[in-house]
Amino acid sequence: MTRFSTDGLPRPVVIQPVSFDHAFERRLGEFVDLMRAAGIDYDVEDLETDPAVIAAQAAAYGDMYFVAALNDAARVILLPSFAEGTDLDLQAMRAGLGDRPRLEGESDASLRERIRLAWKGKSAAGPDDYYKSAARNFSGLVKDVAITAETRNFSDRILIVSVLTSEEGGVLSDELRDGLSVALNDPSFRSRNVSVEVVPAVISTKNVNAHIYLYPETPSSVIDQAREALIEAMAKDQRLGFDLTRSYVEKHLHRPGVQRVELQGWTNAYAGFNQAIRLGAINLTMFRVTL
Repeated sequence: MTRFSTDGLPRPVVIQPVSFDHAFERRLGEFVDLMRAAGIDYDVEDLETDPAVIAAQAAAYGDMYFVAALNDAARVILLPSFAEGTDLDLQAMRAGLGDRPRLEGESDASLRERIRLAWKGKSAAGPDDYYKSAARNFSGLVKDVAITAETRNFSDRILIVSVLTSEEGGVLSDELRDGLSVALNDPSFRSRNVSVEVVPAVISTKNVNAHIYLYPETPSSVIDQAREALIEAMAKDQRLGFDLTRSYVEKHLHRPGVQRVELQGWTNAYAGFNQAIRLGAINLTMFRVTL
């Protein structure tokens, strides 16, 4: 899973930029040229109340909406990052994820990740993304996958697939592990020169102790909101190799009405390629700022 997201980037221009001024000048210019071609001297194009100017404005707005609709349609068709719902399902079908590509209860964000993996995995010799895509497609509970390899007994090549799930902070159940092992070792799927071993991700727990300073008028319920905000953010962002840093925790604890956040005894938690970090106890102590 990439740490980079296209969310928040400017929407790319696919057909042409949307500009009212450009469309209006073109429409009015066409009208002036037609009038002159008909031998009519038209010289009041600078008059805002002239019917021709008003008609050109209306036509320009129509052109602008049409171009915007074309851009939106093209983005949905060409770029999975801008497709949603059934449009995104069609993108998944194009990527080879089947006629019913969306897993039960799967979000658009998760499906976009699987579409990217599916395209990246379409390469000869079974690249890492080929196995990652297959593992993600096996079950909606598979949240992230890491791949490494080692040689045993001098010649046996073993592909080790580390799996993080969306259950219980990332724990891989025996049932899911067995199912993945069968699917990834299917001779019709894997390369002939490797065997696949499915293992759970290495999960470590990080406790959070923080002093939160509120302004006098801030309700104390903000403390509970801060706790929930951090829990929700980690549930979304937890991945293999995702580091839990001071700035990340402070960002999500710093709700409106909070003057400052001071983490107590904090050290950043860094995760390896097959490791994930989950939250443990979250102890928040409230203080009031005296102004």
